[in-house]
Amino acid sequence: MARDFNIAVDVRPVERGLREFARQIPFAVSYAMNLTARNAVEYMRSDIQRIFTIRNNWEALGITFKPASKRDLTLEIGSRHHYMAAQVLGGTKEGKGGGTVGIPKVGRGDPRTTLQSKTPPSKWPKALVAKSVGTFIGTVQTKRGPLYGVWRRVNRSGETGKITRGKGKNTRLGLRLLYELAEKVNIKARWPMDRQVEAIWAGRWPTNAAEAVAYAIRTAREKT
Repeated sequence: MARDFNIAVDVRPVERGLREFARQIPFAVSYAMNLTARNAVEYMRSDIQRIFTIRNNWEALGITFKPASKRDLTLEIGSRHHYMAAQVLGGTKEGKGGGTVGIPKVGRGDPRTTLQSKTPPSKWPKALVAKSVGTFIGTVQTKRGPLYGVWRRVNRSGETGKITRGKGKNTRLGLRLLYELAEKVNIKARWPMDRQVEAIWAGRWPTNAAEAVAYAIRTAREKT
């Protein structure tokens, strides 16, 4: 998984509740652990859209856990999408197959209107170049130096659409950067998975431990 970490499990409530059914303790502990892990997964699936700009539920469904068993009292919580590890730990994202990563500009008329808005497929780099007159991929000399990206020709007033040459300052062609294209991009840690799981564990473990004890006692009596 993209991320796993250790949580201290207090088994004393389970041990106290199962003094007469000591053989059920490992089963009850694993049952309570899995209940709590499921609570954490459900919360993170609902909260992930607050943290990230997501187009569908693909990333949410990627959050899951590997359950514990009475023979192995360990579990893993995380995302099956390994690239999400960088969102927890920080890291870099590189272009596939030696390509580039597109960094969309944000603002009115840009691929992404706000930092929170989604960039539709119609505004991805290749789509913009294919359908928009005066849009191209290339390197342009800027105040920052040579900059490789997706550019659009605009007139002096910033207008796009039909671009024509002519007289007057409003018809002088300029360039507007839509995407910066880079070999790799630094990713800041944005997903506080550790803190989320710890908070859910602290809040839900006592209740889930009590439920697990009751369930273990009931199943033990049914077998006798």
